[in-house]
Amino acid sequence: MTRVISGAILLAGVIAALWFLQPIFLVGIAVLVAVLAFGEYAGIAARAGAHVSRPAGSIAVALVCVSAAVPGMPVDVAVAGATLGLSALALSAPATQLASGGALQSAAIAAFAPIYIGLPLGLLAATRWMLGGKRRCC
Repeated sequence: MTRVISGAILLAGVIAALWFLQPIFLVGIAVLVAVLAFGEYAGIAARAGAHVSRPAGSIAVALVCVSAAVPGMPVDVAVAGATLGLSALALSAPATQLASGGALQSAAIAAFAPIYIGLPLGLLAATRWMLGGKRRCC
């Protein structure tokens, strides 16, 4: 029951932010939420035995979130650069991790984070940009 109530409060907060905030502030909130969500994602990945670089992953998630939120930004370049960069970082693991097969798991988990976290939150913030910063009803 607690999760349902907290989910309803978060949903009301998201709708209020979409309705009342200017687009640039909404992008800032989306980036903050994306970085916090990546911290949780990296914690879950660590418990699964994968190693994901938190600083690099946070920057990649924030980059993809901003590029998806702001019109005219090259989203495809940001997503490709973030996933390739995080994959290369994860595959440059020590030889002990490479031998056990953990490097491929870490690379896959790291490359998935910007697409799973940054892209949807950026697209949520982009809805406000598409409205031109104006409130429209019906």
